Parts: sequence; C-alpha cells; structure tokens
Amino acid sequence: MSEIKASEQMLKISDWKKLELNGVDNILEFDDSVLSLETNRGRIYVEGEGLKIEALSESGEILINGTIYGIYVSADKATKKGFFGKIFAK
Repeated sequence: MSEIKASEQMLKISDWKKLELNGVDNILEFDDSVLSLETNRGRIYVEGEGLKIEALSESGEILINGTIYGIYVSADKATKKGFFGKIFAK
C-alpha cells in the first residue's frame, strides 16, 4: 500500500474480490460472510462470501480477499461533534 497520512483513510476495491484498507484499529466481528471493523474514521462493515483476511499489519493496514457484495460505512467520528452528533450521540 502507498504512503498515506495517519488522518487519511484509503479504501480500495479490486474487481469486487480484493479489499485494501488502512486505519484499522480493531476487528469487531469476522466470519466468511461479514467483517466489522473499527477504524480511525468510524466503522466499516463488509458483506460477502468466502471472506479471508490475507494480511493485517501493526500499522492498521488490512487486505481482505473473497467475493464482496457490499461495504457500509458508519458516520465519520469527526462528525459526532457536530449538530447531528450531539442529537444522536449515545
């Protein structure tokens, strides 16, 4: 993966079979059909089939292989300080 600043996040999908992502802080849930990640910018959920974590670095870069059906991103952590973040904060 290329050089990226810590505050930036990169998500790259190749041919719906390979996902590269940086800024991963924690893997919340994982099996061959769903992956839930906590990142420095919020949560990311990946749905698919035959999902495998091929690489995970200490710097928070992850490589996932398998058939990817969908990627869902939660609200950016930075927006929680805004108007709607105050209303919907837990």
